[in-house]
Amino acid sequence: MGASQSPETTGTVARHQLQQIAVHTYDAQLTAGAAQPLPAEVALDSFEDFLLTCIATPSAWPHQPTAVEFHAAEGLAWRLTLDGAGARSARIPAAAATESHPDAGRRPPPRHGQ
Repeated sequence: MGASQSPETTGTVARHQLQQIAVHTYDAQLTAGAAQPLPAEVALDSFEDFLLTCIATPSAWPHQPTAVEFHAAEGLAWRLTLDGAGARSARIPAAAATESHPDAGRRPPPRHGQ
């Protein structure tokens, strides 16, 4: 399977192609001054695809082992674990994410202009 956590299947290729179409469509819309938001399902799946396909590696993390959690406002959460076995990601239940991080349920303040 190599360094990717994604299975080597035609479904994985199709999933990744959808992510590519979404990103390049958004880029074209942005250039034309008419950007439309991605559907939430596509945006969330794109993030998960990136974590599982692009970030995962069996190369050892050369620093102190750590974990980073990512929390989406839509309720999904992922944990990226970095240690001597490399980098790997997993979706975690929202309840577990909230318990493991005191600010997990808190939404960040809006950025200027939102």
